[in-house]
Amino acid sequence: MFPEVRPVLPALVVAGLLAAGCSSSGTPGPLASGAPAAAYPPTDPLRIELLPWAPARDHERVAEITIVPARGSTRAMIEASLMESAAAVGGHAVFVVSDPGHRLKLVQVDPLPSERSQPYPTNGIVAVAIRYP
Repeated sequence: MFPEVRPVLPALVVAGLLAAGCSSSGTPGPLASGAPAAAYPPTDPLRIELLPWAPARDHERVAEITIVPARGSTRAMIEASLMESAAAVGGHAVFVVSDPGHRLKLVQVDPLPSERSQPYPTNGIVAVAIRYP
C-alpha cells in the first residue's frame, strides 16, 4: 500500500460513521448567556475530553452544540459526533447539559442557573464545548 493513503482511511471511516450516526451533525451555536463565541482554530477531535459535568478548573465556554442522533445511533457514534463538533470550534473538552432521551450517561445532574430555563430540543442532545487557558 501507499503510505500516503493509509492516514486518510481512518478519517474517512470516522466521517462515514458520523454521517450515518447522526441525522444532523453537531451544530455550534451561541452560548446560553448570549455572548458571542470567540473564534479559535480547530483542535484534534481525538484529544477532546468528554466530561460528565462542567469542570471546576478554569475554562471558557466556546460554543453550545446541538446534535439530533438518528434512530439506531450508538453511544460511541453520539460521543464521536460531540467530540468532532467541539474540535471544530476549537474546544478542549465538552460536557452534556441536555439529553432527554437518556442516550448518554454523561449529563450533569444539576444544571447551572443559566441553563435551567433554556429551550432545549426534546429529540436532541445539547452540550457545551469549553477551552482551557
